[in-house]
Amino acid sequence: MRSVWILSVLIWTAAAAGAEPPREQIEFFEQKIRPLLVKRCYECHSDQADPLQGGLRLDRSAGLLAGGDSGPAVVPERPDESLLIEAIGYKSERIEMPPDGRLPAREIELLIDWVRRGAPMPADSDAAAVRRSGIDFAAGRQFWSFQPVALRDLPPVSDGTWPSARIDSFVLAELDQHGLSPSAAADRRTFLRRLAFGLTGLLPAPDEIDEFAADTGEAAEVKRIDRLLASPHYGERWGRYWLDLARYSDKTASWLSSIESAWLYRDWVVRALNEDVPYDDFVRRQLATDLMPETGPEDTPALGYLGLSPVYWKELMLDKEVIKGTVAEEWEERIDAVGRTFLGLTLACARCHDHKFDPVSTEDYYALAGVMAGTRLTDRPTIPAPEAAVVQQARERIAALQEQIKTLEAGKPGAADSKQQIDALKREIAGLESDTPQFHVPLAHAVDDAALYVLADGPNATKLEYKPGEPIDLHVQIRGNPSNPGPLVPRRFLTVLSDSAPRPFGAGSGRRDLAEAI
Repeated sequence: MRSVWILSVLIWTAAAAGAEPPREQIEFFEQKIRPLLVKRCYECHSDQADPLQGGLRLDRSAGLLAGGDSGPAVVPERPDESLLIEAIGYKSERIEMPPDGRLPAREIELLIDWVRRGAPMPADSDAAAVRRSGIDFAAGRQFWSFQPVALRDLPPVSDGTWPSARIDSFVLAELDQHGLSPSAAADRRTFLRRLAFGLTGLLPAPDEIDEFAADTGEAAEVKRIDRLLASPHYGERWGRYWLDLARYSDKTASWLSSIESAWLYRDWVVRALNEDVPYDDFVRRQLATDLMPETGPEDTPALGYLGLSPVYWKELMLDKEVIKGTVAEEWEERIDAVGRTFLGLTLACARCHDHKFDPVSTEDYYALAGVMAGTRLTDRPTIPAPEAAVVQQARERIAALQEQIKTLEAGKPGAADSKQQIDALKREIAGLESDTPQFHVPLAHAVDDAALYVLADGPNATKLEYKPGEPIDLHVQIRGNPSNPGPLVPRRFLTVLSDSAPRPFGAGSGRRDLAEAI
């Protein structure tokens, strides 16, 4: 069956490229089909449409074959497999055309007959012109911001003694080009104030200024820089820039689960900067430290980068298609954050269409969305696993005791025997809390691998089901609509940032693969 379909497409492609169908078939099209398409379809799907709807043109043979956002409009000689026939037959809620009402039965039969005949229509003289244009990734890789960092030759400058570092030569070359000269060197007091403000955001103490002004040794500046870099205030000052990019907040909507431990992520960022964690590890730990055997529970708060992502309200008494839209919005926020923060790219623009400016396709977007769909926000311990298991056991016991207390309070309010039982249960809870080592160590807001499925839960109701450890690939959501699926896209990295066709990510959500690719 597949070979017959391919043969039909190849024959019809040849016709679209210039081979004219038999005369009687053209007459059938011109007399019966074209007037129908003009009347019912051309307003939205021809060169007269502004804008062209769904990327689909029905006034050209090549446009019909190439199809639109949902794929080819017809499979020649196979009406049951043609999207056009599915749409006009109102056979699926995902696509119903025309949108203002179903066609009369006679018109539907005409279109079915036309497709069964092989969908003949006059050949295009410029068939390629109506095919959907794709992204030229090879050309995109040549753009300067997608090029690897390279060591450039130093430019000629007017004063070869002025530069003290490589970057100074480029600064001086620009000054020379504009007929400018460098500013005079700052005096020592001004220099220290600028240095302290730049590295810690704090003024140096008066005695520090006097000490530095009196120190005329060759290493005085280097010693002062090292001292400021070693200050805990260095990480506090520069960590806030990263936290702004990572959309960090101590507070969130009142209906969300508590994020009272958000400060753990903040403190981790500050510590990472103060410890001079290499940038590649800084990226890896924030996306996938739980999947790195070389890191420990002390790095778990790094997962707050995704673990503190915004979560939107999901009213589960609504239909699953509504909730799918809410979930897709959450994925978009996380992809947008990763793109802007780690890559300097507005990836979310490609949710509904290929990026208008950057070489990022809709398929690229949903390849990354699959990573987010397999990642669940959760709380995780920041202590070793054996100790965490003991704490978890105590928490579960306390939860059971608290349920018993609620039952007793609801059953016999004020009864003496109930009060005694409640007091005994409360004493047991207090004992568990005091006797369990590290019971009060806070949990970090983090993530783990679990695929999310949005499922129906009866009429017009929804349930969310997570499958731990299971990866998930997503279909393209045409025009960003989860109810209108397109092709399935494997989880992978961006095409333009891959040397060739990007390889699919491996097991799990793909967070570790994504971190390595970045």
